[in-house]
Amino acid sequence: MNMIFDKTMQTMKDFDSVIQAANETFRTAKKMVVETYREPAATEKLREASNKLAEVKARETKSACEAVKADFAAAREKVRQVVTAAVPADFPATLAAIQAKGASVSDYEAEAFASKYRGNYMAFTTILDVLHNAGKAGELIACKPDAIDAQIADAERVVLQWVQAHADSTTDGYMTAVLTSEEYSVVSKLGAKVQTFLDGDYTLPDVPERINAADSEQLAAALAKQYTA
Repeated sequence: MNMIFDKTMQTMKDFDSVIQAANETFRTAKKMVVETYREPAATEKLREASNKLAEVKARETKSACEAVKADFAAAREKVRQVVTAAVPADFPATLAAIQAKGASVSDYEAEAFASKYRGNYMAFTTILDVLHNAGKAGELIACKPDAIDAQIADAERVVLQWVQAHADSTTDGYMTAVLTSEEYSVVSKLGAKVQTFLDGDYTLPDVPERINAADSEQLAAALAKQYTA
């Protein structure tokens, strides 16, 4: 079963492989030039090899960024579709009945009504608002799509920063290992959370904290320091 951001994870892995291969090809060509040619032919051959490396990196960076942006846009659209899905036909009548009962709604009734509409975001969260106002179902806290959207934006920014930093590098690094890890990557972790939301569980107790702008800038600085050619 495909999960959210599977395409991004595969894109990062493929991009890493291509960049490493391109760097190795350049190192091999450089060694051959140094051992085979004299000036000015050596300088010209090195220039050609360097241009080829730059062409590969530019092409692959553009392709990877486009793939990542498309994948994240698709995830946003899927979240939007869940949030805007029409409520069940019987929901307005049920909501009116619960509102009429007010604080007299029992704990059993509150749980039953919340469970009935778990599969529809708008109905479920509206029911929760009414129940919370009546002092019921306090243990159920709905995950806000605003927070999900912000987390998606943060993760996308991190990935795109990594793509550019990795393209400008000549070495592999720790950040690459983390971001492409199914277990530790912020992308795969967020993907699991978003998938849970899409599957109808709107009460996520452990949605990861946002990667804020300051953290993003620190990450960019760390990437720049790590990827010193």
